[in-house]
Amino acid sequence: MNDYRNRIATYYSNARFLIKQGNAKDARLYVLAFVNIAYEIYKKQTGLMDRARTQYFLKKWVGVAQTLREKGIDDTVRACFGLNAGNSVKPVKKPDVKREAPKKSATPKINIDDFMPPSKSNNQSPTAVDEKPYLSKESPSIGADGFLPDDRSQGWAADIFELRSPSIISLTCRGATQCSNGTGFIISKNGYFVTNDHVVYDDSIGGYFSKIEILFADGKKKCKAYVVTSNKKSDVALCRFEPDDIPETEPIPFIGDYSNLKQGADILVIGNGLSMGLAPFTGTVKFTHGESGNLVYTAPSNPGDSGGPVFNRNGECVGINKSVTVSVVRGGQEISVNGLTNATPADKIVELLKNWSQSLNITL
Repeated sequence: MNDYRNRIATYYSNARFLIKQGNAKDARLYVLAFVNIAYEIYKKQTGLMDRARTQYFLKKWVGVAQTLREKGIDDTVRACFGLNAGNSVKPVKKPDVKREAPKKSATPKINIDDFMPPSKSNNQSPTAVDEKPYLSKESPSIGADGFLPDDRSQGWAADIFELRSPSIISLTCRGATQCSNGTGFIISKNGYFVTNDHVVYDDSIGGYFSKIEILFADGKKKCKAYVVTSNKKSDVALCRFEPDDIPETEPIPFIGDYSNLKQGADILVIGNGLSMGLAPFTGTVKFTHGESGNLVYTAPSNPGDSGGPVFNRNGECVGINKSVTVSVVRGGQEISVNGLTNATPADKIVELLKNWSQSLNITL
């Protein structure tokens, strides 16, 4: 991995030097060279967030290569290389240094032929050079993760929120005399989503709310939904909207083995607290199965957050946020509690979904 980072640093610095000299053609070849290295890193990664960050890196720099080819060096390109926008530069003679063409894989590294580096026989191939003529103190450093400073994560919670929020929805439920607000998340490309039973159940009539409307994270896409079935004991409801009503959305994945979740693990909840819009909040797992079988964690949940997914650091759902603990009884005495939130654990949810899929003959 160190070799990858060193090669990315060298090619990036070479490209930056050429951008400063106004040489878009050769700079583009160096950009393509480190894009291919980043793609090699991507193929070796297994972590969800690592792959997501590398995808972002690839998308950005392939776009830079395209701009260099179609428009040349514009302000956007200069900004990507940490250079002042609008600075004019005059081409200068490139230093006479020994060049050695980078090796090219026998198979394409990026499935976009137009962005492939030329073969070794092509005189325009990007070349590895001595670092000294191209590196300077003003050059942005490549971090230990292989990314430039402006590409680094702002935190695992921010990354997961950005990645998963498009698949999370806000619910507004209305009946004859009551209404309810909550959160849900998509679990199937067939339009199925889950939330809490108490979010969609109208106590005044002893049945589900007659009108359920869902709003997606972009704040623009709305559609109607209905309850398929629910389990009151676990406080889980399976609902559905017509998938043709909105563009295809990626389902939220559940953790493969819930027993891998440990006490002390970090968690992230995304909910529509106080109907203010989707927002994240974090906490720490206290019990994976508490006294009532709940996943228990420290988190400042509010009304409207009910039904929101609880994520681990890999962006996998480990539960459905459902309630807060306000007091407990110990030794016959009621004791107030602060900052304890409960969720239906993922192992129970997966079991329910499997049973519903079989009993109702539906495909989730």
